[in-house]
Amino acid sequence: MVHNSKGFSLIELVVVISVIALLSTIIMGGYNRTVQSYKLSLLSDEFVSQLQSLKTEVSSKNLPICKGVLVDEDGVFFVESPYLNPVEKCDKIPSKVTPFADNKLLVRGIKIDSREIDRFTYYYTPPHGDIFFPFESINDSTVVRMLLNLKNTEKEREVFLIPATARFTDSNPANNE
Repeated sequence: MVHNSKGFSLIELVVVISVIALLSTIIMGGYNRTVQSYKLSLLSDEFVSQLQSLKTEVSSKNLPICKGVLVDEDGVFFVESPYLNPVEKCDKIPSKVTPFADNKLLVRGIKIDSREIDRFTYYYTPPHGDIFFPFESINDSTVVRMLLNLKNTEKEREVFLIPATARFTDSNPANNE
């Protein structure tokens, strides 16, 4: 029997295409997870950086404005409120609300020590950028934990606010003691 060896058989082509499709699916899945992790890391770093700059802005400018953040199930928002006085601090109702990064960053959970809460607001107050919590009784030994993620993803990142220093960190300060 004479064979024509000028090309590939249909079965060989189907097998090669199937192997290529399988490998590209595996590679693209890993690539998408890497991109999601990178986006989450980038957005959460930008979020923390902007929060730190709010403190600097409030303490460096001599304006009667409190600046801070409001976090709830709808997203993350930067807020401004008039500074009232050293006792009352800031007006509890924000006068200006701006969404962070078109609300691509979500907060899936907020814990103050062991309490879970749905909504969280804090302000930096003039003239030194001291931290003020209008709705929560928080002392200097308290740690506020926020679990951040991107919309439509499962990737998460923890961020901790230390009220004593008004600073954010990626590692739980309770583990460092």
